[in-house]
Amino acid sequence: MSEASIQMNAAEELERRFLNWNGREAKQCSDVHGKRIVYAITNGSDILSIDHGRTDRLIGLMPGGKCPKHKKAFIVAATQAVFVCQNRFFYLPTRGLEEARAITKKLHSKFNSTVILGLGKNPPFNEVAARLWEDLRAEIECGQRLDAVMELVCLHGDILIKVLEIDDYAQILKEEVLKGYYT
Repeated sequence: MSEASIQMNAAEELERRFLNWNGREAKQCSDVHGKRIVYAITNGSDILSIDHGRTDRLIGLMPGGKCPKHKKAFIVAATQAVFVCQNRFFYLPTRGLEEARAITKKLHSKFNSTVILGLGKNPPFNEVAARLWEDLRAEIECGQRLDAVMELVCLHGDILIKVLEIDDYAQILKEEVLKGYYT
C-alpha cells in the first residue's frame, strides 16, 4: 500500500471518527459552536492539525477569519493556497479541559498531530512551513525582504499575525501568497 493511500485512509478515518463521536464538520466560521472543543483540520490526505481549545482557536484558522496567533496559521492557509483541495474542519464539543485533553491525546496516539504527504508523521513545523513557502514563492514575485520575513514565519509560525499588520507586507501576503485566506 502506498504512503498516499495510507495517509488518505488516516485522514478519512479521522474525519469519520469525528462524525461518529457526534462531532461536526464546519463549512464556515458561524458553524462552530461550543465553549471548549477538540478539532481537526484536513486537506485531502493530509492531517494538518489535531488540537483542542476554545472555539475561537478553530474559527481563527478558517478561511475568512482574522489570522490568529497560532503556530499553524501559516501552514493551514498555505496548504489551501498550494494544493487544489479545500481544507476541511471538524470539531467535537467537550464538557471541559480535561475531556478535551483526553480526547486529543487519544487522537494523537492513533493519528499523530500532523501527517503531510512526503514529509511523514509529525514533521517539524519549520520543515512543513519552509516547503510550503518554497511552493508559494515560486508562484509570485517577492523581494529579498519578503523572503527574509517569510523565513522567520517558517521558523516561528505564530508571528504571522504581526507580519500581516505591517503595511509593506500585508497586501501581498493576504492577496498573492495566502490568496485571500485571512481577512
